[in-house]
Amino acid sequence: MSDAQAPALPRIRSLRKPDKPRRGSKLAWVVDHRAQILASIAIAALMAGGLRATVAGYLPPIGGAPFQEIIDLAVILNALRALRG
Repeated sequence: MSDAQAPALPRIRSLRKPDKPRRGSKLAWVVDHRAQILASIAIAALMAGGLRATVAGYLPPIGGAPFQEIIDLAVILNALRALRG
């Protein structure tokens, strides 16, 4: 194998560090997803309010069940909206 050429070696990618995200990219993400974030906060507030009302005795279990179903529906719709983009 002295006269033959050595087989070609695959090229090695450079070992440079990946590009850092832009400084304001997290803020830009929050601004882009503002409506979704606010909807999630509103749903959480409804859940906490319903739980407090039930514990305090202002909302009977028979009234809390439909309220919880409405909250569950809102959570599902919000998740579907988040998956859409």
